[in-house]
Parts: sequence; structure tokens; C-alpha cells
Amino acid sequence: MKIGSGRLVTSALLATLLGMPLVASARVAVVTPADDQEGPAPFPYPLPDGHTGTLPLTWTYVAELVPLVAAGAEVQDTCDRDEVPSTNVVVAQAMQLMAAMDIEGAIDLLDSLLQDLPCLTEPISARELARVYYYRGAALAFLGEFDGAAATMAQALGVDRDLEGDPNLPPEIDEIFEAERRARSSVKAVPMTLLLPRGVDARLDGNAPEAALSLAGAGLVQWELGDGTWRSVRLVEPSGEVVIGTTDGIRAHLESNEPEVARLAAALCESLASSLRVDAVLLYDGTDGAMLWEERGHTVEWLDLLALGDPVEVPEDDPGSGSRPDRPRNGGGGKRIPPPTDSVRLAFGGGVSYLHPFPYATANVDGTFRIYRALCIGIGVDVGFPVTGYRDPVILPVLHGGLRLRFGDRVQPFVGVAYRIGLDDRPGVTWAPMGLGVELGLDIPLTRMLMLRVSGQGGVMGIPDVVFQSSGTLSFVIGF
Repeated sequence: MKIGSGRLVTSALLATLLGMPLVASARVAVVTPADDQEGPAPFPYPLPDGHTGTLPLTWTYVAELVPLVAAGAEVQDTCDRDEVPSTNVVVAQAMQLMAAMDIEGAIDLLDSLLQDLPCLTEPISARELARVYYYRGAALAFLGEFDGAAATMAQALGVDRDLEGDPNLPPEIDEIFEAERRARSSVKAVPMTLLLPRGVDARLDGNAPEAALSLAGAGLVQWELGDGTWRSVRLVEPSGEVVIGTTDGIRAHLESNEPEVARLAAALCESLASSLRVDAVLLYDGTDGAMLWEERGHTVEWLDLLALGDPVEVPEDDPGSGSRPDRPRNGGGGKRIPPPTDSVRLAFGGGVSYLHPFPYATANVDGTFRIYRALCIGIGVDVGFPVTGYRDPVILPVLHGGLRLRFGDRVQPFVGVAYRIGLDDRPGVTWAPMGLGVELGLDIPLTRMLMLRVSGQGGVMGIPDVVFQSSGTLSFVIGF
């Protein structure tokens, strides 16, 4: 999506007001959250090698420049009307013109409404939008343009598959409409991914967004803004897989390392670089997500913040420093600990376990592997040693594996469910008790790679009778 010339002028003026002229030394645009004064907070790490001059920007400002980003389609967001059009009123006016045999006037009126769909500030229903196409198709049929009428009515059904025809119109028009309904199985669609912040309501052609974009629909994308109003744009000329999202949506998904996010972020960065005349764009979400786009080669990569070096300290009394996200302190040394950015965590620790009616002391090894955003796989082994007097002591190793959800920023709690299987090697008989347990834990950063984990789990196991089993563990965790 390209930024218009008017927006380019606005960006240049704002950069001048902030004391950040768009000169050749501004090699990389750095997009960060806003500080308390609504200015760009400093990027708290050293810049990647080879990058010096910066043009600081806030996510809020970039969202004003580029409200919706699209890869695989063009975005039409121009609105030339002073008043928001009323779909129902325009359709009623077009029907009156058709009744008065002013067919061309009705088509012009409906075409103008379709052109002005980006002016809408409230969500439109699929039924309302489909009626615009239906009556446009009826008007074309009155003029004898039957191919155009069929194509337009196919668009009406692409928006609302359950739309019914108007019984007041001639039966020939209804025949065209029903023929298109029978041909709906041949309508093509392309895969679509929509990236928005969590909780933001959105519509695609008046419907809840799906994982596919119908090529017979209107391509009208609407989403709710923070003040309760809605923004509207149209997607035109979709090809291949379409990825769309707001600038805030890119920020919300920046740490996910997903290819769809990279593709959309690259489109946003290219748009910014073209208008602001920079050679690279660095996106930082304020926590542990950062991405660098290079104009040379049009490459994009997620940054390992820990590999960039220690966070840059900014004097508190520096009026031009802005503010950075709060970070926990490392003991009394005063060093800031960056948020974890790892994908693999290995934990080594010990604890206690209870398998009714016997208590055990345990040695524990655990691995956590992030597979998608907050979703992780957890696997490991807990080796139990009897803590009461047995005539024949039995060591009980228990393997576990399952799924976990990890939350938070720096201090990260997790919850999960795990399948557990043990090996109870009693004299004469070998039992393999199996069961299911719920896991809870908390990872607390100590250094850039080392964390302290407090965790516990509880569930049931069969030996072969079903009994209660629980454990608590204190571990040291290394993140990679």
C-alpha cells in the first residue's frame, strides 16, 4: 500500500517539528511505542551493525500513515465524499430511477455508492451490500447486458449466499439470478490471513472474516477503531495468497516469527521506506519482538535482541531521551534484564512428588519448545526416590509430554496439560502406570539466559488402580 503525497508532506512536516529532518543520514527508520510525551521511545538496544543514523517514529504515527497493509492485493481507501453514504437510501433511490425507466441513472448511482464504500464509518451488513450488486445486475439486465448482469449478481451471492431475489422484478431477471446461484460451486477464492490486535472486531463484506477471500465478493474490509467508529477499505485485484492487517495488528504479532507476519511487515516497511527515503526500517514492539527490513535486496529478518548487546542506558535527566518500557532489575546491581526471546528452554531441578500413598524426592529434567506464538510443547522426565523406609526401595522414573501456553512479558507464567507414564520396577512384576495431569508454573528471569522456575502439577495415574498424583519443583532454566 503506497502512502499518498499528502501523507508524505504530513510526515515530512511532523519529522521537522520533532527535530528529525529527512536527510541522507537518516538511514534507518526505527518504529517504537510512544513514551509519556507521545514521542518515540528510544530503541533500548544497539542498532544492528552497519546502521547509524535513525529516524524515530511511533507506532501510532505509522498507523495514521498506513491504516491497513496488504500483501497480494491492492488497497482502495480513497473517499471523496463529505457525507457518509447511506446504503439503504441509495438503493431505494436507484429503484425509483429504475421504475421511472432511468436505468443508466440507477447504474451510475449504484456505481458511485460502490466507489464510496471506503467512506463508511459503521459496519455494513452482508445483506445490505449484496442488494447493491443485485439491483445493479437487474439494471444491466434491463439494458440487455446479460453477461454483465450475471457477473454482478454473482458478486451479490459472493457477499450473501442466502440472498433472495426481488419478486417484483420480471421473471427473466430472477432466472439470471438463480442460474448464478446454481453456479456458486465454481466461484474461486484465494487464501487470506487477517492480522489484527486481539479483541478488535472486523468484517469482510459484512460477514465475519474467514480464511479465504472470495473473488466474487466486494472485498470490503471494515474494522473497529478505538473510539468506536469503523474504518473501511476495499481490496482489489487479489492474486495468490492475500495477507492483510492493520499496523497495530503487525505490532501485536511481531514476536510470533510467522511467515505471514514477515510478509505483511515487509510491505509496511517498503511503504515507509519509499515515502521517508530511508534505507532500512526497524520495527520494535516494546517487548521482545523486533524486525529489520533492508531496502537493498528487500530482505526482512527477525532480530535476536540479546545478540545485539546490552540495553543502552539513557540518563533519566536527559530531556531528549524519552522513556523506555520498564524492565526488572538484576538484584542490586542496577542492570536492566531484557525480556526473554528464546524458543527453547531446558530446566534442571528437584522437588517432591506424591503418588498415593507414597512420597518421593525427585530430580527433574524438562524441555519447553515454542511452536506457535504462546503455544509450546513440554517434555521431560521426573525421577522419584523413596523418602520413607521400604524393605525394597523402588526408584520411579516418570516421563511426561504435552502442550503448554506461555504468557506474560518478562515474568512468564505457563499452564499446560501433560500425559505421564512411569516405570514401577517392583520385584517380580513391572508396572507402567499412566495418567494425565495439569501443569502450572512461573519462569522468573535472573540474567539474559538464566531463569528460575517454580512449577507444580497434579492429576491421576493408574497402577493399575487410578490414584491421585502431584508434584512441586524448583528448577533453573536456560533459554536459547
